[in-house]
Amino acid sequence: MHFISTSSSDGVTEQHFTLGEVPGILWMPDGGFGTLPLILLGHGGGQHKAAPGVVARARHYASEGFAVVAIDAPHHGERPRDEEFDRVLAGLRADMESSPYKYRRKDAKPVRLPWAAWRSPVWSGSC
Repeated sequence: MHFISTSSSDGVTEQHFTLGEVPGILWMPDGGFGTLPLILLGHGGGQHKAAPGVVARARHYASEGFAVVAIDAPHHGERPRDEEFDRVLAGLRADMESSPYKYRRKDAKPVRLPWAAWRSPVWSGSC
C-alpha cells in the first residue's frame, strides 16, 4: 500500500492511497491508531470513491471511531480501464439503444409493464 496524501479536518484524517493499481481513500478518527473496526464502503454505478455521499458517510463513521475505506470499483474513477471492458460496454450500450424499453432516454415515455413481465422469482418466492 502506497499513501499519496494525507489531510485532516473536523476530527477526521483522510489518506489517499493505491494498493497495486487500485486507488482508494482511508478515513480514520484523528489520532486513531492501533486496531479499529473497519467499514468498506461501496459506491453506486457511475460513481467513484470520492462521490459526495460516500465521503459524507465515511466522515460520519470515522467520527464515530471507525476506520473507513472506499476504493474505485473496476472501470470507475481513477481505476485503470482496459480495451476488453470498453468493448463489452459499447456492446451493452448498443443493445440498450436498440431495445424497445428505453427507460433511460429523456425523450422516451414511461412504459408500464405487467407485474409478471418483470418480477423476480426470488422476490415472488417461487424459487
